Amino acid sequence: TMEYYNKAAKIWEIIHKNESDKKDYLVTVYQNLTFKYLAYGDIDNARKACKKLNHYFEKKYKSVESRSQENYFDSKKSYIFSNVRMQIADNNVQKAVALVADLTNDPIFDYADKDNLRYLMGCNEAIMDFYMDHQQYKNAITLGLKSNQIASKYDYKDFVATTNAKISNAYKNLNQYQLALHYLEKAIEANNQNKIFNSSKYTLATLKANLLEKNNQQNRAADLVKNNLELLLLQHQKRKKTIEKINFNDVKNLVSTEFIKLFIESGKVYCNQFLISKNKHELDIANNLYQISTKLFKEYYLKGEYNEALNRYQSEINEGLLNIAIQKKISFTEKTDLINDIEQNASEHLIKAYRRKINLNNNNGKYLATINDLKSELYFYQNQKTENEKIKKFNAQKQIEIEKQISDYKTKISLSEKQLSQISASTFDIKSVLAELHSDQVILKYYVTPNAVFCIEITKNDIEINKFNDKKAIEDLVKSNLASNKIIQNNYKNQLSQLYKALIPELNSKKIVVVPDNLLNYVAFESLFNEKNSRFLVQDFDLSYDYSL
Repeated sequence: TMEYYNKAAKIWEIIHKNESDKKDYLVTVYQNLTFKYLAYGDIDNARKACKKLNHYFEKKYKSVESRSQENYFDSKKSYIFSNVRMQIADNNVQKAVALVADLTNDPIFDYADKDNLRYLMGCNEAIMDFYMDHQQYKNAITLGLKSNQIASKYDYKDFVATTNAKISNAYKNLNQYQLALHYLEKAIEANNQNKIFNSSKYTLATLKANLLEKNNQQNRAADLVKNNLELLLLQHQKRKKTIEKINFNDVKNLVSTEFIKLFIESGKVYCNQFLISKNKHELDIANNLYQISTKLFKEYYLKGEYNEALNRYQSEINEGLLNIAIQKKISFTEKTDLINDIEQNASEHLIKAYRRKINLNNNNGKYLATINDLKSELYFYQNQKTENEKIKKFNAQKQIEIEKQISDYKTKISLSEKQLSQISASTFDIKSVLAELHSDQVILKYYVTPNAVFCIEITKNDIEINKFNDKKAIEDLVKSNLASNKIIQNNYKNQLSQLYKALIPELNSKKIVVVPDNLLNYVAFESLFNEKNSRFLVQDFDLSYDYSL
């Protein structure tokens, strides 16, 4: 999609180089680009697109007289909305609030106009999301109630649903679960009036299941998840399937952050249900739901940039899969498959970043970027489902044309660049790492997840999954250790001993390779102190670091 918008922007720039853009196509296309780049976490390109939008808007509507033109207020709404999102991305919430005030204070603004209301509510939702991300839950509730009042007064059901859902989420984070459930029911009631297939219906049901868990209604929560996913498949695929039988191919056309989150949360509910019932069938269902979320994540990420939301989802997926692996006591082969799934998702963004640095400002890089864009376009035409013969013929012809373009560009790039373009996280296999290990070596690969720290202990012939439950205590120890490094303290061994107990499993190998994660990247593992033998880690082991398997 971004490729199409970029192409459109170039075309409109050429067309309007020497003539007026009467319909403000450039404002529209750069609004779309700003939105898409922000959605994929590409803040730098979003900022460039927004700067372009601002240039064309401010150039055309600089004078008071120019603001009487037909398209002025429509373009102003695009201008305000894009800049609100951009300010939020840059953590300038007060500037975002001021922009919204500028919109509603404009004499042209009319609350009864549905399009005006759509932009206003979109701005308010972006600000509410900022408050939620920064744990300013009371601010989120205040703005949500204000938005809800406006949306209800002018009968805008979509926004009644979304604002009530956000208010519910804020109350949930304040541990006020009855109020959270109250507002969620309001959101569901409003959304049920929308008869078109939409993700909100299923997302809201999943949120309700989560709240039922908080209210100690685990069985009802699991039943709701089951009915929700089976209904999703029925309405999406027009066929019945039980929750046990649902697989990735059934939902692969629903690749979005909403559905990634839906399957993660559904998996959590079944994990929690297993902890109560000890029914392994429920653990199998949970595992399947997490596997689907893993594949949805991979498909989504390949289309765009790594961002904070995806980072959060990936961490939640890892936690779910690793918890299930421990509960199921999975085999060595299953452990290798699990690590491959986790690492293939985790490493793709490193490869993208590496390619960008290597290809910066050289023709080979530009050719490779064009090839990647063409591949995305080709993927689009290859996955079009239609019974219309004319459209089928058109899609087939487009595929032939794009494949020829890709072939032509490939002839222009050097051998080394061709080899670089073939690097892919999807080819990673932990077995190749095992093959390189010596019998006296161990890799300690850490994963910091929302509620725990996991240490995968990898030797030539075995893989052990260790879980350290008290993540908050580990984080506090690491932060305290970092602070104490600035001054000499007499009790430093006590702190380092606690970190040793928290992070180091029983080891039989003499050579350690540490692959840290998140805050653990700041830990000097060699300095950890083993109080059992009164020696530092580095005194007993040959220690080295790596930052990816």
